[in-house]
Amino acid sequence: DPEITLEQKEQLSKLLKKYASSFVENSSDIQTTVKGFEHSIELLKENPICEANRHMSPIKKAFLKEELQKMKEKGVISECPPNTPWGFQVVIVKKKDGTLRLCVDYRKLNQVTVRDEYPLPKIQELIDRM
Repeated sequence: DPEITLEQKEQLSKLLKKYASSFVENSSDIQTTVKGFEHSIELLKENPICEANRHMSPIKKAFLKEELQKMKEKGVISECPPNTPWGFQVVIVKKKDGTLRLCVDYRKLNQVTVRDEYPLPKIQELIDRM
């Protein structure tokens, strides 16, 4: 961005290097979850949403099983009780390079989620404060 000074670029570069471990390119690079942090989602209604699984090819099923196992081993996810009332569809998409990516379709959850009243600040405003 031509509006960013060289000093601002250097500050941003230092911050990114300092917190490089917070970013990953692949889900397989995730090391662990943040300890001591709890997150909750405020809902407009309490009725659980449970969607049926989508049909998947054997290749995608194998990929899903492998990815879930890796994430479980790293502590990123944990197994839900078999009778949980909540469930969302898993979607396996092909990336530009041909590899697969695990995604979850949370659109129905988004429809019943109380909107965040604290939107993220604009990037330019954050840079201006540096």
